[in-house]
Amino acid sequence: MAPLAAEQREPRVLSVQSHVAHGYVGNKSAVFPLQLLGFEVDAVNSVQFCCHTGYPTWRGQVLGGDDLWGLATGLDANGLLQGYSHVLTGYIGSATFLRKIVDLVTLVKQRSPSSVYVCDPVLGDHGKLYVPAELVEIYKRDVVPLATLLTPNQFELELLTDSSIKNESDAVNAINKLHRRGVEQVCVTSLDYVPNRIVMLLSLKGTVYVLELPRLRGRYTGTGDLTAALLLAWLSRHPLEPALALEKVGATLSAVLRRTLRERSARTIDGKDVPPEIALVRSKRHIEDPPRTAPGGDYALVARCRRDRLQGVVFVDVDVDARNECGAPAWLRKRGELVVGGVGGSTSRAFHCSDGSVADFCERRGLAPETVLAVVGSEEGAAQARQAGCFVCALLPGEPVTGTTEEGGYLNGHRPLRVARGLSWFAEGDDDDVPPVPEAPAWASSSDVCASSLAGLDRYLNCE
Repeated sequence: MAPLAAEQREPRVLSVQSHVAHGYVGNKSAVFPLQLLGFEVDAVNSVQFCCHTGYPTWRGQVLGGDDLWGLATGLDANGLLQGYSHVLTGYIGSATFLRKIVDLVTLVKQRSPSSVYVCDPVLGDHGKLYVPAELVEIYKRDVVPLATLLTPNQFELELLTDSSIKNESDAVNAINKLHRRGVEQVCVTSLDYVPNRIVMLLSLKGTVYVLELPRLRGRYTGTGDLTAALLLAWLSRHPLEPALALEKVGATLSAVLRRTLRERSARTIDGKDVPPEIALVRSKRHIEDPPRTAPGGDYALVARCRRDRLQGVVFVDVDVDARNECGAPAWLRKRGELVVGGVGGSTSRAFHCSDGSVADFCERRGLAPETVLAVVGSEEGAAQARQAGCFVCALLPGEPVTGTTEEGGYLNGHRPLRVARGLSWFAEGDDDDVPPVPEAPAWASSSDVCASSLAGLDRYLNCE
């Protein structure tokens, strides 16, 4: 997700979703996390119910398409549509309302050309439709081409692409169909083909990241709405490091569900089993600072990059020792499986560095350049690695973390880069007690991938 234009430095989201008086689904599940993460949110409630429809009794009001358009034109008349950095949509229950969503998003993009449309196509799950069948074709024809980021679950991905998904390759093939329709980013929020795991898959037109989360027992509502909101926030905050954004989303989601499982239980109301409401407010700290470990384990969550296995790592103009990160990353502990070295101005006590070039490193070690990850710390190093034909990763500046516990640590052992360029509000403000770190260099965006920590290289080196 690209950094915002200068006129959109204050992030403002127009969120059109359902609302409930009790519980957490729709806007009730999305607005609070977005506000915690620095976003102003203007919420339009597509429905207003006493509770979600999983309860035996639910009552309330439904907003019509004309009502939505009235709100939109009112905002436009006051010049407010020009201020939105994002539009987020979730559950839509009727064809007329969904068509007005298309009109609304089109109008916002006219008023704010740099705005991002995040679409959670809530259609159903586990083979069951939640909405009228006619909405599927409207999503396919009219909504999908407008979306910057699409966040379907497995069933919704199958519906939108007329696919059957049995494995990771099937999922990637289906996602590519969406890319060909113009969607820049697709995150499949839950894939069910791995036993005892929930798989998340983020694709950015050629680069695919896979994150596996432990599957917790129980049934929950509002998690898809929460996931879409977190993806919006973290992909905006880390535009050069989408893998880190995915890891943070997965970490927060796991933490919220673990707390819910620990503190709340399902109920039986009038003979109907009702799942517990997610412990969203109680999870405030984990929304702001995603926990370091996955539930039930002591390992850091790593979003694996889907690509051929790499055989070597060469650092170019990187002072590895100066990074001063907590603990050795997995790829360095398993360096017997990799050829590791440094060239140019690189220094490290962990492996040999020389004054040669990237091409010299590949030739001396007998490695094909395309099987080598070149971790670069300068524009000249990046150009040299690209010319040699390596897979280039820009190592972004970041602030080392001194704590190592789950309570005080940060994901993958390193406080990630807070990008000032385009998202300066995250590094500003009187209440920010963390000194800002240097912004990402301009040349980094032309690299194949970026990482703000040495541990982040695990994503590309198949160290699980």
